[in-house]
Order: sequence, then C-alpha cells, then structure tokens
Amino acid sequence: MIKKDSYDVIYNDFSAVKIFLDEIEYISNRLLLWAEKEDIRLEYIQPGKPQQNAYVERFNRTVRYDWLSHYMFESIQEVQDYATKWLWTYNNERPNMGIGGITPMQKLRMAA
Repeated sequence: MIKKDSYDVIYNDFSAVKIFLDEIEYISNRLLLWAEKEDIRLEYIQPGKPQQNAYVERFNRTVRYDWLSHYMFESIQEVQDYATKWLWTYNNERPNMGIGGITPMQKLRMAA
C-alpha cells in the first residue's frame, strides 16, 4: 500500500520517468513490479527531509489550511466529495501566482 500523499511524480513530455517516495515501508511489491514494467525509477527522499518532497508537502499544507481543518465531516464519502469539488476549483478557477496569475488548467492548455 502507498499513501496518496507520500509521493511526487516527475514527468518528461507527460510520461512519468521517476516517482519520489518518502516512506519506504509503505511500498508494495505491486508498485515495485509496475514501476519496473513501465520503466519508471522509484527514488526515496532522505528521512527527515520533507523539503525533498516539496510539491506534496505544499499541497498537503494547502488542503489543511484551505478546508480540511475548517469542517467536521460526517463520512469519508463527504470528505471525498468535498475534496473533488475543491480540487476542481483549485485547478480551474483559482489563479496561481506561482505560474503567472493563471489557473493550472490555463497553464496546461498553453503548453499543449
């Protein structure tokens, strides 16, 4: 099993070439076999160095401060529904100053 929030993926022309993982004990044999088959390199950050996994750490912080710590959810389904709506808004409506004040979806369209 691998935690959803424990990896960063590096892309080369929209194909994954390596995945950074931060907790080796969560890596399954299934993931190892898949990565080998797809010719994807698995790399591990150094223990105690979360800055080496900066994209995931930044995303986790944003989720916590933007909505997760603001609500009391009744079920996992409610959290998943809220997360899906929030992620769509984050990618499609919320300008990101780190990419020039446009949304991630606009940036993706410009790259295509």
